Amino acid sequence: MADTLKDAYQLFTKRRYSDVIKILEPQVFRFRDNFNFYYILGMSCLYQGDYGGSFSYLRRAVDLREDDVGTLLGIAAIYLKRGDTGNALRIWLDVIDLDPNNTYAARGLNYLKKTNDTDEFTGISSQDKIIKFLPQQSSRKSFRPAGIIIPVILLLAVSFTIPVSRNFLFGLLENMDFIIGSRESARPEIPDISLDERKEFIELSGSHTYILTEKEIGKKLKDIQDYLYDFRDNLALREINMILLSNSSEYIKDRARLLSKYVAPPKLTSFRDNFTYAQVVSEPALYEGCYILWKGKVTNLVESTEKISFDFLVGYHEQKTLDGIVPAEFDFAIRIGPEQPIELLGKILLDEDERISLQGTAIHRLQ
Repeated sequence: MADTLKDAYQLFTKRRYSDVIKILEPQVFRFRDNFNFYYILGMSCLYQGDYGGSFSYLRRAVDLREDDVGTLLGIAAIYLKRGDTGNALRIWLDVIDLDPNNTYAARGLNYLKKTNDTDEFTGISSQDKIIKFLPQQSSRKSFRPAGIIIPVILLLAVSFTIPVSRNFLFGLLENMDFIIGSRESARPEIPDISLDERKEFIELSGSHTYILTEKEIGKKLKDIQDYLYDFRDNLALREINMILLSNSSEYIKDRARLLSKYVAPPKLTSFRDNFTYAQVVSEPALYEGCYILWKGKVTNLVESTEKISFDFLVGYHEQKTLDGIVPAEFDFAIRIGPEQPIELLGKILLDEDERISLQGTAIHRLQ
């Protein structure tokens, strides 16, 4: 593991990005929880012009370390290349919050102020244009193999002369990514749900929203675990809901409920696997508790010192189309202007009649 990342990093510093990709892409499963792996691979793809691949890898890096400025700058550059100036702006502002003196974010914000033509953004393709919005390899200090190798060698030498320290060191090395210094995920470990074949998987009586076969039930439980391992909690929760609404037995539903305890709320900068308004209103119970990131406009705003509520005009942020009107509430004070176009991250709630509302967790002002 150490040699693979060390070799890739050396190639990365030499700007041999295609070689980095050849080394690392076949190793995705092996390094699934390694931030440095996804950062180096994602940025190499970006410098090579593979924006789709880069976006996937850098989003995973954000999942593992959401406040890493270099990763956020890479994602912002991709949004700019796609002409998605709203998301590029949002991320650059997040970077400024984390690092007020960041040159690249300031350069991006100034660029947006001077350029209003979307075609100009999507026309950014040459490296001399895109590179000015990206951190340079030499500026990253969090990954220095030599700086880790030398102290470890010295520690090893000492450990073999002192038995106590040797035992301590071996215990330490078993629980760390040697050389690369990646941070392990802070989320609880997802349990492996094995099924007892002697138990009933299907409930034969009663009415159910979804009818699943035993094979489908087993696959869905596996999908839920895989989604959670991959930090795709929104998809995991939708599958959990389907099992709870299906003809699955209580034994199976208990397993799904156990997995639901590991679902974590998303952050605005790392949100993925969005659901559309049309999807949610067509099967509201399937999406209960899931999160959405929708653009729209605020109306009927009611504010207090402790919370705010309003009607959210979904899809009406440009005053062209209205997908629907959804009540939204934040249980903390947040400053939003009347008729404000926003992007809202929120949790889907249902009332007794399965009418949806949103419990807001974060917003991004579009104007």
